[in-house]
Amino acid sequence: MRPQGPLRANNGVALTRAACDHQGIILQPTFIVGDALRSGALVPLLPEWEKGQVGLYALYPHRRFVSAKVRCFIEFVQERYLAPHYWDREV
Repeated sequence: MRPQGPLRANNGVALTRAACDHQGIILQPTFIVGDALRSGALVPLLPEWEKGQVGLYALYPHRRFVSAKVRCFIEFVQERYLAPHYWDREV
């Protein structure tokens, strides 16, 4: 089904505001809609369905010659993005 209507936006905050104002259904990441979900302004539809996850990859020339800076950056990214996100707690 392709939605029809006068409202179109490419901004998650604007779409969230419209959905809170009963203007339609949205698919947005929890870091944008988390507050609205916690307050009850929005309710999840089809909670068992999830949009596919996006991969994040680090490419470097050769594993044997990874500099300390690159290794530190990769470890930072892993800690930051593999852990449960603070905005998903209590959602």
